Amino acid sequence: MRYIGTRITSTVHEKIAQCLEESEMSMETVTQNIRKVDNRTQVGKMNSYPFEGNRDMEAVLELLLTCKANKSIDHFLPFMLRLVLTPSSLLSSTSIDLGTDVRFWKKHDGTVCGFALVDLSVWGLFYLVSPSEEGGELEQEILSWACNRTSHISRGESITLRCRRVREDNSKRISSLARQGFRRDTDREGLRMVRPLDVPLDEPLMPRGFKIRHLSGPDDIDAYVALVNSAIPEATSVETHQRWIKTPEYIPELDLIAVADDGTFAAFCQSYYDPLDLARSTRREGWTDPIGTAPAYRKKGLARAIVLEALWRLKRRGIEDAVLGVAGSNEAAQKLYESIGYRVIYKMYDYVKVL
Repeated sequence: MRYIGTRITSTVHEKIAQCLEESEMSMETVTQNIRKVDNRTQVGKMNSYPFEGNRDMEAVLELLLTCKANKSIDHFLPFMLRLVLTPSSLLSSTSIDLGTDVRFWKKHDGTVCGFALVDLSVWGLFYLVSPSEEGGELEQEILSWACNRTSHISRGESITLRCRRVREDNSKRISSLARQGFRRDTDREGLRMVRPLDVPLDEPLMPRGFKIRHLSGPDDIDAYVALVNSAIPEATSVETHQRWIKTPEYIPELDLIAVADDGTFAAFCQSYYDPLDLARSTRREGWTDPIGTAPAYRKKGLARAIVLEALWRLKRRGIEDAVLGVAGSNEAAQKLYESIGYRVIYKMYDYVKVL
C-alpha cells in the first residue's frame, strides 16, 4: 500500500508517540491524528497545501499561463479560474470552500507545480499540472485528492465527478484520467475556435430596421437577460449579469446588442479580454462569447453583423486573436463562424467518474 506521509515536525513526533502508546490503534488513525496537527501533505518531493486566497493567487496564475503556453489546458481557464477564486466576482461560487475545496502542490524550492479545485454545484473538477509533471505521480495524487474530496462532500452518496474542458490533444491528461477511472462524455463535445485579427476583416452590414449598440446600463439588464436565455436556455440571470458589469474586466462598449426599430433586443455578442493575461502572454487574446439571436430574428444576418462589429472593436483595442467556444453539435454556428474567419484549434470534452 502506498503511504502518503505528512511533513514531520517535533509536534508531529509527539503526536505519533501519543498514538502508539494507546492500545491497538491503527495506522489510519495515527495518520488522521498527524494530519490534524499539520494540514500539509507530502508526495515524493512535493508538499500540498490548502489555498489561502490572494496570497497564493499570483503563483497559481503563473502556473495557469505556463500550462496555457504549453497547450495543455483550455484557453478560457486562466480568466475563468481567476474569477472563480475571487470572492464576490462574477464566477465565484458560494459552494466553494477555499480552505478545503481548493488545493495546490509545491516543490521544496517553493515552485507551484499543481493545483486543483472541486465544486460539485457548478464547475466540477479543474486541475493544473506543470508540464514537467504531466502524466506522472503528482497528477495521480491530484486526481485521488479530488475524488476523495468529492466523496467527502457528497457524504458517501453516489455522485458523478466531472472534469471539464479536457483538450483532445492532451494525451497525457487523458491517460491520467483513464488510470483513475474517468471516461469521456461523448455528448459534451466542444470546439475552441480562433479568429486572427491581423488579417483582413469584413465590415459589419446590418439588416434594415436594426442597429447595434452596447448595453447602456442597469436599465437594459432585464431585457438583455431575457434575450440571452431565449437563445441559450438558462444561460444567465439578472443577478449574474449585475455582478458581471461590476467587475474590473467588464467593458460596456464590448457588450453588444442588436436592437430592432421598435426597441426589441434581437441579438447579442459579449466581448472581453483579461488584462492580466494580456500582460503575460506573447499574443493579445480577446473573446467573443457568448453569441446568440432570439428565435424570432434568426436567419437575418444579425449574428454575423454583431460578431464582426465585436471583432472590429477588439481589434481597435489592440487584440490580435479573438476566441470563442461552440458545441460540437451546433453545425450552423460553426459554419457561421468559419465564414467570418474563425478556425477550430482543438476539440475538448468532459471526463466523468461515478463515485
